Amino acid sequence: NGTNYLCDNFKSEESVNMAIAKVEGIKNNIVKKISKGNDYNKALQVHDILVNLLEYDSTLNRTNNNNIYGALVERNVVCEGYARTFKYILDSLNIDCILDKVK
Repeated sequence: NGTNYLCDNFKSEESVNMAIAKVEGIKNNIVKKISKGNDYNKALQVHDILVNLLEYDSTLNRTNNNNIYGALVERNVVCEGYARTFKYILDSLNIDCILDKVK
């Protein structure tokens, strides 16, 4: 789903593919760091990595602050960016994770 990756400021197919490759590469490096264990321990490791890696966008003005590109490449997001990135990595580890939209 494209909304997990990017916003509209990627104007060419090449720029989209480069952004996806960056995101995938960083995700793969994180997944390699996760040690064996039960799903809870793996999820906790992902949490700890993201908390140490990311900064919260207190300006609320960054273009990609709510998606995984903003998290993994720009490293500056709001809560939605953290959540989407956490799910994205847990999906790669085959750990069930659901994002529920606030109504």
